[in-house]
Amino acid sequence: MVSYIDTSGVERYVINNTYKIQLLAKDYFTFSLKDAERVTHDMTKYLVKFVMPHNDKVEELISKAVNYHPKNILLGYQGIDVYYITYITLDKAPYYNQDPFGGNADIDFDVYINGHFVKSSGEYSDVNSYYFPISLSINYHLFNKDDYIYIKVYDIDYDANDYLGSTEKGSLKDLGNNGDPNAFTITSLDNSIKATVHVVNDVYLQARAIFNALKTYDINYSSSTISFPNENTQRIRLPEEVLELGEANCIDGTLLWASALENIGIDPIIFLIPGHAFVGFYNDSAHTSITAIETTLMGSTDNFSELVEKGMEEYEQYKNYFNYYDGYIKLDVSRIREEGIIPLAKELIQ
Repeated sequence: MVSYIDTSGVERYVINNTYKIQLLAKDYFTFSLKDAERVTHDMTKYLVKFVMPHNDKVEELISKAVNYHPKNILLGYQGIDVYYITYITLDKAPYYNQDPFGGNADIDFDVYINGHFVKSSGEYSDVNSYYFPISLSINYHLFNKDDYIYIKVYDIDYDANDYLGSTEKGSLKDLGNNGDPNAFTITSLDNSIKATVHVVNDVYLQARAIFNALKTYDINYSSSTISFPNENTQRIRLPEEVLELGEANCIDGTLLWASALENIGIDPIIFLIPGHAFVGFYNDSAHTSITAIETTLMGSTDNFSELVEKGMEEYEQYKNYFNYYDGYIKLDVSRIREEGIIPLAKELIQ
């Protein structure tokens, strides 16, 4: 009922109707609603109300995550131009696809950055085609796109170190030259040597810092699926419940991760597929590329790259399905915020 008092003091009714409404608990979400005319309305985008970046427990999580970043600072997209080499693979050498000397070739490759020796792979004995690619872990930061890298390859035998050749110089300007936005390939002039340089930018390191901080909470991930799209209502653990109780399923973990990412200024994405949810984030403020994370692996690994590897596998599998097929939905949190859908008010959840 809505009424007002006119200038003569008489009460005038604007709306005088009665409607039956259903109230859900604070931690329940409904994916669709029917109005009075029985028209169904999709409510899925309102799931981002459970992304709560300024929840007290999320703030506490971020204060811990700062300690796991190399610079002890989380700047969102402000640190995007700083890249870190994570590993290099020797994809091909002159003995690639051969079995030299009956399998007795011993391969070593050295890494040079800006003309200075950085690290050696060490000796790989009895190399044949089954050894490629040969990987070398490395942790080196590149502050500008002009920093360059190349590798030299040797066959180390009992008598001498036989120089097999060198790649040309490569730099961050070459990012994506092999189709991978987080890597670039360098080769020798004759193409007999090929190596891939894998890099991450500071946004990735900030997400990894959140991962390391979350590990201290010892969260147990259940294998229970989300009800969407088979049922209409889903019970959701709020971020503070997950952190306090140490229990989460895929949607709980996804919303917690999205809350933490949004807190530090990284734009999160919620991916829904039938019976499952996982999280992602944009690697830059222009939203040119995405990193996806499978949060349910957190309880089984100490390696953030495994969450990313699985998440990217899922994203690549379903990326052409999102928002085109029933049950496959991509929720771009920053865009939905622009529509005025804000986090749940703190006073409503206490």
